[in-house]
Amino acid sequence: MNEEIIYRKLLEAYEANDVESFEEINSRYNLGLISIEQVELIELRPTIDLSEYYVNYNAQYMKNYTTSRLLVNLEPLPKYKLKEPEFNIVSYSYMIYHVLTALQINPNLDEVLDNVELQIPKDTAKNILISEGFIDVEGKTASVTQYGFFRLSGVSWVSLYDTCLDYFDFDDFERYMQEYDTGNVVKNAFNYLDEHLKIARQNREFNRLYDVYSSKALLYLNEERFKNALIEELKIFVLKLNPVYLDKKDLKDYKAVEYPNINNIFELNDLAEVKSLKRVLYKAWMDVEFDEMYLDKKEAFKYLTRTKKGEVLDDLSDEIADKYFK
Repeated sequence: MNEEIIYRKLLEAYEANDVESFEEINSRYNLGLISIEQVELIELRPTIDLSEYYVNYNAQYMKNYTTSRLLVNLEPLPKYKLKEPEFNIVSYSYMIYHVLTALQINPNLDEVLDNVELQIPKDTAKNILISEGFIDVEGKTASVTQYGFFRLSGVSWVSLYDTCLDYFDFDDFERYMQEYDTGNVVKNAFNYLDEHLKIARQNREFNRLYDVYSSKALLYLNEERFKNALIEELKIFVLKLNPVYLDKKDLKDYKAVEYPNINNIFELNDLAEVKSLKRVLYKAWMDVEFDEMYLDKKEAFKYLTRTKKGEVLDDLSDEIADKYFK
């Protein structure tokens, strides 16, 4: 039975408050839902099944058509918000990490729970935290137990996810962490993105490529590996100039250059103390290069140079679109 039919049956059970039918569906399809109230939280969203490429790993990726994040110098753009996972809650790691971390600053449990994206009902979260021994509660205040601190250390990687991988599904990344853990969360993250990179190239997916490069740039920046971060931002620049994976309809109002990406390139260039930006751009070009390209690398460098001279980026994008995309 496909997901849409399962979802429809869940909604029917929820609307009729038919707990028996809900429990039968939940059990039969191993959905992992705790109560019928959780059906209200489910949002059916488009996903791509990657099981053809992974063994025992059914990865998901949500197209989000993002624009570049400002990595350095200016305040970052608002964090992309993940939607509720479709039918399966892998674990409560996200909730545990954020609640236990916040309680060390503010002991008011209700206030903390109100300010964390729980992805499950507040009362359910509270019951889990208490019944599993993560917290001790006295009135409205709570403190993290010794076991809670132990559990918190085990999900410390959530912070890295929040910082660098939020374009990708949380539960999906946690599944990958559990199945392919190398003992090093940063290495896990790079391996995870490399798997998505393979699929993006094979399936000709512009947005997934874009998000992989952006996430890698953040990982490298987090490690203070500025030249590597610069290369990833230059890959975004190359990709934007050569949107060969986009349909013609997507190119109608397409902007080939954008401020956050250009800002990141020149800020990271200074941080990395690169002597030849052209040479680094050509390296990025080789990593991205497709079978077909709109521009060659010399033209790309000319446009990058023009952005540094302060040309209006919208005008430059229009010029590129008129010359190459029409």
